[in-house]
Amino acid sequence: AAFHWIDSPDFQDPLRAALYQAEMRRQRDTLDACQAVIASTGYLADQVRQMGKPAWVHRNAFSLEMLELAERAYQHRQADPSRVVIGYASGTPTHDRDFAVVKPAFKHILQQYTQVELWLVGNLNPGRDWGSLAGRIKRFPWMPWRKLPELLVQFDINLAPLVMDNPFAQSKSEIKYMEAALLRVPTIASPTDAFQYAIRQGENGFLAANLHEWTEALNVLVSQPDVRKAVGDNAYAHTMANYHPSTRSGELIATLNQISEQQLGKPFIMPLHTAEGELVSLTDIPSSGGNIIDPALERSPSLAQMALYSLKYRGLRTLLVQLWIYFRRLLAPIFPYKSGK
Repeated sequence: AAFHWIDSPDFQDPLRAALYQAEMRRQRDTLDACQAVIASTGYLADQVRQMGKPAWVHRNAFSLEMLELAERAYQHRQADPSRVVIGYASGTPTHDRDFAVVKPAFKHILQQYTQVELWLVGNLNPGRDWGSLAGRIKRFPWMPWRKLPELLVQFDINLAPLVMDNPFAQSKSEIKYMEAALLRVPTIASPTDAFQYAIRQGENGFLAANLHEWTEALNVLVSQPDVRKAVGDNAYAHTMANYHPSTRSGELIATLNQISEQQLGKPFIMPLHTAEGELVSLTDIPSSGGNIIDPALERSPSLAQMALYSLKYRGLRTLLVQLWIYFRRLLAPIFPYKSGK
């Protein structure tokens, strides 16, 4: 049933849709085998509890590398007071419906304020009905997260619209708020569980549940640069205080200990003590080096390596389906899909 709520153009390919559903069943099997669950949002944790599983919430954090890249981008930003950039960064091709919900508000703002530009990042189809406004819409390809701050820092307003009656959208975390906040950029978001947790209305961001509220929030932030700056600065301070790794790591230790004590009767991490017997906080232990991790150290398997993995653990049939999907995507611009999701 959950598959129905995922809006992705990939699923126009029936084989891709079938393979994705098979992967979802494998994830469900993993969930069924677990004694306890950690989720990144309250909504997800509630869904797990309805299955009879104990669940804890451990919210996302930014990494020290993300912080360093954001600070570097902020220090090198070049503000252009002659324009106001409203930006929407789509990380996956599943946001066309989300964008469509608030599209009339964007049109209204572009018509009302000639200095406004709308920047769209990633796999998103905004439609072709913008008329004379189309010249003020800029498209950018999907980009890796290490490069994203260089673009986000040029936003004056960050957007995070979601379809409110969609469980898939409700499951998403507040990471879009956090990424923009590190660059002092204010966010307007749909009031999902996660964004309601993060955003205090009018203080460190704006929540908008309908077209009227989206239009009003955009009006305020476009027309009042002082409010834009204040809200962006508040978002930065809030994110640094609540989403910093030092904060989240301490919370994770406490959560893991709660889970372990409930399931096993003992803490997951035993407390550390100095030679004098004083208690040591694990979050006080200094890191061993810089914050920037060499991307080459990350596991980024080649297509050949992924193919060998599928053959070994998923079988020849799954590998052949994956190869078909890969080549079918390449041909999609010439031979569009005929079957819907």
